[in-house]
Amino acid sequence: MKKNLLLNINKKEIYFKFLYRLFIFKPLFSYIIKNYSFVINYHLVSDKYSNFEEKNDLIHPKDTFITQINILKKFLKYVNLKNQSLNLNHNYEGYFLITMDDGYIVDENLLKSTSITPIIFINYESLKRGFNYAQYIYYTYGREYYNNSNVNIKKINFKFKKDLFLKEINLISENFFIADHGLFHFNYKYLNDKYIKKYSDIFKKKYKKYKNYLPFFSIPFGNYKFHYNNKTLVDLKKNYEIIFLNSNLFNNKNNYDRKILNRFSLPKQIDNDDKFISYINYLYIINFFKFKVNVIAKIF
Repeated sequence: MKKNLLLNINKKEIYFKFLYRLFIFKPLFSYIIKNYSFVINYHLVSDKYSNFEEKNDLIHPKDTFITQINILKKFLKYVNLKNQSLNLNHNYEGYFLITMDDGYIVDENLLKSTSITPIIFINYESLKRGFNYAQYIYYTYGREYYNNSNVNIKKINFKFKKDLFLKEINLISENFFIADHGLFHFNYKYLNDKYIKKYSDIFKKKYKKYKNYLPFFSIPFGNYKFHYNNKTLVDLKKNYEIIFLNSNLFNNKNNYDRKILNRFSLPKQIDNDDKFISYINYLYIINFFKFKVNVIAKIF
């Protein structure tokens, strides 16, 4: 895993202050939005400061969220989910979808003002007793950072925060959908098909009757090889209609055919059209060259 998330956050600050103009190439951006769809993932959208979420780049202020949604709407159409499902036969090129991981509290008036109905992926443990920060640090940074993390939260101070997360009485809503993000925030790479099915059944039994439930799953952490592998995807697809990854990639028809959707996050520094165009181009170029390098590596 990346050893210093704070370094990555600082790189974003530098990128959006000085370097982003290098990637403002509108013909490339036009090509991307005509040929791909975006699933954009958020965590906590709030003006209330929270140390862990701030240090780990998991929080967007409300004004930033509204600004980013408005930017997205300038260039893309929003995916309207109907009948508690996603029409996999639809051509979603030029569309975007919003998801939110971990079941953080969301301001429903904010959602109404943006006319966005996101999918909130619920971590069942967070719902019941708050988020397991200790487990998150361990799986994200490894044993070294579990005891002395780069986010200045020591093992002895790890707590289950309750005030930031939805409760069961808040789950039925016309303003968002709910879906499964794991019974606990496990590393699913280490779960066999028996436990994946067991945990899936528990969630379905509890929430399938809710009118805003979706049979979708977002993989906790979501980094390939570290937190899931091909077998994990096979096992998950036996229990869910669509699997969502955190891959910093876009989607085309092949993704919808496979029922595996890529997601990425928008850095909170994106506050205008040029920065959005630049970042989308940047992701496309970086992933294009990563693919080329991987192909060459396999050949030789």
